[in-house]
Amino acid sequence: MMMDGISNFLSKYFILPYSQGFNEYNLVNTLAYALLALIGVYFIYKLLDHKKIEINNEFILNLLPYLILVSLIRSFVDKGFIEKSFLTVSPGIYLSIASLFLIGILFGKTKFLGISSLIFFSIYYMSGIYLSKFSLFYTGVIIISLYLIYKFINSKYKLTGLENFALFGQLFDGLNTSILVKYFLYTEKHVLPSFIMSNLGSFMFPLVKVAIVLFAINIFRQNKSKFNNVVLVAVGSLGLSQGLRNLLSFIIS
Repeated sequence: MMMDGISNFLSKYFILPYSQGFNEYNLVNTLAYALLALIGVYFIYKLLDHKKIEINNEFILNLLPYLILVSLIRSFVDKGFIEKSFLTVSPGIYLSIASLFLIGILFGKTKFLGISSLIFFSIYYMSGIYLSKFSLFYTGVIIISLYLIYKFINSKYKLTGLENFALFGQLFDGLNTSILVKYFLYTEKHVLPSFIMSNLGSFMFPLVKVAIVLFAINIFRQNKSKFNNVVLVAVGSLGLSQGLRNLLSFIIS
């Protein structure tokens, strides 16, 4: 009886949303994935500490190909170019690409593995893809708006490199998502962002994101540690990959 209850619970909240429903996320699996993400961040921190890898601008540059790859795969799922499954939407896509990144760390081939994987994906999947003039215009508007808002915030808080990355990634996701939901009838599937935009308005979403990031940065400044740096990179990576996914899903034809 207990096993049946567990099976039904897992099926209801974790399996059926991916196989049958349009919306893959609910409060239960969102909380579970958040907990797993925290455990994953701590594991990555311990590995980086063991390997004596510095968390700096070079580390972020080596990470970028993996973030772009995540975004491309997820946007291609949105377009129907790649079949939707647990491993091609979050959190599965993050688990698989994070595993690839960790393999690169273990063998000292982070940059090579990231760039080669991105090149292989681009060659295999991106033939016949084109961008419309409006897509290019929209991308330009996003970049300019993001730059102006980011510069204003940075002038007030004097952010460092990793702090900049965390803020930029989350601001990019929040701004791009709010515009797409407000003006282009996109639907936000994640529980918390959907709640914020439904109850407070679309453009409260980036403001809430910025406020949370700045609050975390203020706490981290009072207690500096390598783990805090890993958290900042994780926050920036999540925002950048989600924002880029949304942008690519909109502009790719």
